[in-house]
Amino acid sequence: LTPEAYVPNATAPAGCFLEQAMVSPSEIPISGPESVIQKIKTVRVVNEDKVELKTSQSLDGTLQLLDENGHEIDMSQLTVQTEGYKITVPVYKQVEVPLTFDYINVPDGIDISKISYEMSQEKLVIGVPVDAAADVKSISLGEIDFRKIDVGSVFNFDVSLLAGYINIDGVDEVTVSFPSEGMDYAKISCDNIVLKNVPAKYDVKLLTTKLSGIKFVGEASVVEKLSPSDVVATVDFSNVSLSAGEKRVPVKITLSGEQQAWAVGVDYSV
Repeated sequence: LTPEAYVPNATAPAGCFLEQAMVSPSEIPISGPESVIQKIKTVRVVNEDKVELKTSQSLDGTLQLLDENGHEIDMSQLTVQTEGYKITVPVYKQVEVPLTFDYINVPDGIDISKISYEMSQEKLVIGVPVDAAADVKSISLGEIDFRKIDVGSVFNFDVSLLAGYINIDGVDEVTVSFPSEGMDYAKISCDNIVLKNVPAKYDVKLLTTKLSGIKFVGEASVVEKLSPSDVVATVDFSNVSLSAGEKRVPVKITLSGEQQAWAVGVDYSV
């Protein structure tokens, strides 16, 4: 049978808590009269010492067999190990940590500290093993590609904790929302296409003369002033595998100067 741990008088210091205790061995062979065996409803290993556990510990335990009414069964007729059991009691500390995310593909000139957003949950209460090697300073939700942030965009993240950590709040999904109010977009063409890091052994000729309908998002006061002369499309050949013939290659869209606006989309090419 499979035993359960019973440590009713074990406690943890303030700010900590005890997690589900485990028994070793995890299975107990019991033999004896069928009439006695059939009465067994609960098998537990008990330690009733009054002890405050500041770290995860292994305690000695003794076996108890209980019937369906919670009464202890006489084990004199049974063949079973009654002592020598160990109860491992994990101790966790309860901490509140911020939820964070990172931006990738941030355009030059963008001050990310000025980007407004709302999170459905900014902090999370978790249980951390007191024996963990390092303290948890924050929980990273993941990354947001700046090229996908549109007016009113919403990004969903699953909350993932390190193995052995406990999500006390029970929050398993967090949304990051970008505002619509005060934001706007504009579609602008670009004929300023720059070729960068062209390999010496290639003669490269640009066939595309203009990129049309590039969508820019940002603060309304910034977007309304944008013009085609502000837009630059760059082809960086250090990231392109060249071969003879025509080839469609991606371009990086930027704005000249430090303007709080950015191009939305990842498939611009020439």
